[in-house]
Amino acid sequence: MKTKNQKLLSAICVCLFILNTSVYSQEADEKKADETITETSESNVKKQASDMALVIRGGFGFGPVDYGFEAFKTDRNNVMSGSAFGADIGAMFNYRFIAAEIGILFSLINDLEGKQDYMGIEKTVKYMGTGTLVSFDIKLGAKLLTKPGDMGYIFPFIGLRNSPIERKLEKIEIDGNQTEASGDTLIEPNGLILGFRDLTTVPLGSFSLLIQSGFFLNFSMADERTDRYYDMTKNEEVEETSKLNKPEPLGMGFEIGLGAAFEDAGLSVFLNYKWDQNGTIVESEQQINGEYPKGLFYADTSKFYLTVTKEIPF
Repeated sequence: MKTKNQKLLSAICVCLFILNTSVYSQEADEKKADETITETSESNVKKQASDMALVIRGGFGFGPVDYGFEAFKTDRNNVMSGSAFGADIGAMFNYRFIAAEIGILFSLINDLEGKQDYMGIEKTVKYMGTGTLVSFDIKLGAKLLTKPGDMGYIFPFIGLRNSPIERKLEKIEIDGNQTEASGDTLIEPNGLILGFRDLTTVPLGSFSLLIQSGFFLNFSMADERTDRYYDMTKNEEVEETSKLNKPEPLGMGFEIGLGAAFEDAGLSVFLNYKWDQNGTIVESEQQINGEYPKGLFYADTSKFYLTVTKEIPF
């Protein structure tokens, strides 16, 4: 009887030991899984809250463009309008709150139309040709109001801008009649820009609503104009550079956008509208009615861009 009881007790002990071992093993596995999730979560937070990050931006757009000269107090206007394809490419690097950005805003300009006065009759003139407007920006500022896991920020900046504007004329059309023409004009404003960009995100579950806005003042200006054309008397192409009289800067721009941000992946896709003006005020060297009238050389674009950004923390 004692032997049977001992065997029964031993069996019960073995069962209890196996059950206890199984429970302990399950608890250990759960604890290990929790630690793994915690470590992963902490790793993601550290990654998102990194002291260094690179934000790459790329966009493609289309919209109207204005180009030419507008006199302030006379009728000597030669403003042309058309449409242009464009690209917006940039990269911003930050270390803690200090940030630097490089950007290129490119516009490909085709045919342009304008109104001109011919012997007292206003006619529509079509200038057929190609051209480019490229703005190279280098900005230094602060990336502020950042939080772990949030792609939002505000970026006040000051920077340098170089904006070569080149237009090549091939044909002129007046009242449906085309004539061959040749001419290449280059104006290259340089100077400071000052502004800010704000990116705000609102969590909506699997993604966040993205709202982007920005404004800048453009103090870049051109001090000379270069014309290339074919001289019939010399039977060759010539290049002439003329100084602009008393140039002053007049430019600005703004942007506003709406889209979606996938903040876990550091990715955003949005549609944004950008208006960008490069202008230089010049004073006429000819006196009219006792004064030297001023006018504006300018090129401005207003486009809708489909833009994608990617944030890469280090």
